Amino acid sequence: MQINYFFGSDSRSIPAYEILIKSNKSIFDLDKKEVKVITLNNPSTIRGKIVPNEFETYCINNSINYDYYHADETYTDMDNALVCSFGSIFSSKFLANNDIFTDKNPKGKLLLNLHLSLLPDLKGPTPVEYALLYNYKVSGVTLFSINSKIDSGQIFWSQDFVIDENDYATDIYKKAFECFKIFMLDKKLYKNTFINQKFQLSDVKDKHKKTYKIAECDLSLNNLSVKHAKQRIKALNYIGPAKYEYSDDYFLKIHSYTDSDDGLELNVSDGIVYAEIITPPGKNTMKAADWLRGQK
Repeated sequence: MQINYFFGSDSRSIPAYEILIKSNKSIFDLDKKEVKVITLNNPSTIRGKIVPNEFETYCINNSINYDYYHADETYTDMDNALVCSFGSIFSSKFLANNDIFTDKNPKGKLLLNLHLSLLPDLKGPTPVEYALLYNYKVSGVTLFSINSKIDSGQIFWSQDFVIDENDYATDIYKKAFECFKIFMLDKKLYKNTFINQKFQLSDVKDKHKKTYKIAECDLSLNNLSVKHAKQRIKALNYIGPAKYEYSDDYFLKIHSYTDSDDGLELNVSDGIVYAEIITPPGKNTMKAADWLRGQK
């Protein structure tokens, strides 16, 4: 069961793509040129410059050929595909045009989505962040076939892992992709999953919470309790970071906190959080202690 297409459109797509390339090389001796890359034409404007999405930038920097996604496209040479952090929903028409595996088409091609939670729990766009915001002790990663409903296709494989007390979102991403890497490089497990269909599934118990897009207002720390401010700093350090209004219209980006009082004091609703790593406006990311010395 070869995967020769990849769909991705932000920085979280990059490790999934790299793992696919390593897997194809290890199991099928395929060169990376055998995988066709599809991304979105969705550039951002940063400081007045138009910048491609993070995955497209990665492709450009690494001389990887890619095409832009079109919803009405039919990919006639696609065997099966892997999707990770792709900012577009595949329509029922797209699934039908490309002969994708669904309940109604059990012999179709697999359009596999790598989702960073234990589905059906934490459906939606930000499962890593909400695992921390919901104070989970265990989360995981799931590989499922995309259908016309959000994060609801047939699960082919899942793996759980422990969330440690001091884990930030970046730590959760590393754990999730490491689980996926181990799976994709295990020839026996790969064969059993996709050929013999002996699915490896983790128990999600009774938790079926949802996740939501992170809005600008969700980054703010000022009106939170100490507990929830720390929780938000850890959850948003990858796609945020969290923000703190230090003085009127002067916002600091907060990447991490410390339990030591040598950090920058952030006065929140019921106490103080000490920021460890920050980004002041117009400056590079730095230790809060270094920034404080520069303010004297």
